[in-house]
Amino acid sequence: MKNYLFAPFKDDEDKMSTWESCKSGIDQGIMIFLGRLESTYDVIIGELRSRNAVAVADERIIKTLEKEIRVLKADNDDLRKGCKLLKDTSHYPKEYKAEADEYFSHNPNAEKLWFFMVGDSEVDEDGDIRTTLNIGVDAIAECDNFNGDVSVEVYK
Repeated sequence: MKNYLFAPFKDDEDKMSTWESCKSGIDQGIMIFLGRLESTYDVIIGELRSRNAVAVADERIIKTLEKEIRVLKADNDDLRKGCKLLKDTSHYPKEYKAEADEYFSHNPNAEKLWFFMVGDSEVDEDGDIRTTLNIGVDAIAECDNFNGDVSVEVYK
């Protein structure tokens, strides 16, 4: 803080009372009054500069946060699209469950039934699968006869 020759006014009432008391020795009184007035303005200007510096810093923080919010919203939208794609496969467990129930009704001792998606190039003329399927990885659905669970794997 500045070291003032004259103390700043506390408020407008202090300013007016000082002015009234200075009227008797007008030259000296005006000098004191103007000195205190200048000190008061310096205090106000200093306070405004301080508030402005805080506002500028806050504005930078707000802009940074707004940018982060835009990025997070975009990520959220991407995740929602991904979830929508997963929800769009939601009809499969019912179809797999119905198919599995029919299979297990003819094969009651079978423990599990796996569903696979096999391309044309992996099946020969007799309908046999040429490539080996990895049950834990390649199955798109797994039905458990004993606990009735149907799990669906979604591959991207």
